[in-house]
Amino acid sequence: MNAQDTIPKNRIGILPVPSFGYSPETGTYFGAVALFTFQKISDSLSRAGNAKIEFVYTLKKQIILETEWNMPVNSGKHFTKGLIHYSKYPDRYFANNRSIEDFEGYYFLSERFFAETSFLKRVNNHLYGGISFKYVDYAILKDSLPSNINIRNGNATVIGGGPTLVFDSRDHLLTPSKGSYFWFNGGFFSSELNYLKLIVDYRKYFSGRRGNTLSMRLFQEFCTSETPYFDLPRIGGDDITRGIYSGRFFDNNSTVLQLEYRYTIYRRWGIAVFGGGSTLYSRNIEVNKAELYGNAGTGLRFMIDRKGKTNLRLDYAVGSYNNSGFYVAFGESF
Repeated sequence: MNAQDTIPKNRIGILPVPSFGYSPETGTYFGAVALFTFQKISDSLSRAGNAKIEFVYTLKKQIILETEWNMPVNSGKHFTKGLIHYSKYPDRYFANNRSIEDFEGYYFLSERFFAETSFLKRVNNHLYGGISFKYVDYAILKDSLPSNINIRNGNATVIGGGPTLVFDSRDHLLTPSKGSYFWFNGGFFSSELNYLKLIVDYRKYFSGRRGNTLSMRLFQEFCTSETPYFDLPRIGGDDITRGIYSGRFFDNNSTVLQLEYRYTIYRRWGIAVFGGGSTLYSRNIEVNKAELYGNAGTGLRFMIDRKGKTNLRLDYAVGSYNNSGFYVAFGESF
């Protein structure tokens, strides 16, 4: 959500573009995405709404179909955002997630569908409060797990939600250079076993000369012990901790701190350096005794869309236990 992302009064934009990239979890992927921006003709005061529809196929025979939206309602006094996602692909399960010996993990074929949405009311220019809902159906279709290994609640249907508070003063959504972002959500979810989940996501951006940016992110996730496997906090992946395979390490609680510095070197071209530390722990492990996982990396930036301030980025990162990853994507990781 961005109070400065407005469009002219009578403008409706539709932008179909190819989608491509790479990550350790998917390998090379390609597909198509349609981006929409719109605003009611009679409403020139509230910011623009936006949405996307995306289809992706990966060389690991993964299928991903997703739609996402951010929509102001009633001249921006209310706001709704949401995501609907379907995917079917081979996945990995790491039984002993703190041991390097089983890094390759065990493959299984999963199918997942989830829908989540938030209904928020504006408190002031940047602050919104409301409620969020989530529905998830997760199924393991085929696996090669040894008989002595069991994925906790591997097949599960979950429904629930809870209160949400959002503060967002970023200047741009995909490539922020100044402002801050805060997301708080606490929820109660019902499955075969009921569980609670709490998410806190804080990001801060400092802008310097020539478009240079220092960004910081503190991400925390807490779950009770009955949480199904697919909804457990985990580190790794492009969105949370580049350089560590997503799902390689997981537990009931996580804390992630990441820093990134982006530097413009010539016109649209730039470079970035980033890194941080993460930890996972459960009720049986004291926080000060939890293991720390490190990651660090660098990358190249090209501003593919000057008007929308959107970068194409190529990042390489390394992480604890000989993890590493190469990532290609539009927009910044955070």
